[in-house]
Amino acid sequence: MAVNIIIILIIAVGVVFGVRSVLQSASGKSCCSGGDSIVKIEPSDTDRSHYPYRAEAAVEGMTCKNCAARVTNALNSLDGVWAAVNLKKNSVSVLLKEKGGEAALVEAVSKAGYTMKNVRITAV
Repeated sequence: MAVNIIIILIIAVGVVFGVRSVLQSASGKSCCSGGDSIVKIEPSDTDRSHYPYRAEAAVEGMTCKNCAARVTNALNSLDGVWAAVNLKKNSVSVLLKEKGGEAALVEAVSKAGYTMKNVRITAV
């Protein structure tokens, strides 16, 4: 009997936290935001012709639009980088002025609290 009560309590706690998470996401109060929107950092140079390379990568750990904004800001704060995150695909597309620099991209995303994997750089 005691085991059943413990199991029911564990399930109830899980349901409460699950419902709370869904309600927070629906109201814009998601995991990393506290309800506040994050202002996006735009690259200083928005002329696409100045970016001859593109990096594509997976990003782990993003769960909401504010997570995506944090990753975008981390990358756009680097010189010669213009990033766009696809939250649904958990991926990022990065325009680059110079070839290489995978380590700097990965480090910037890591410092923001996320994991960037499978970085592929190609000419545009």
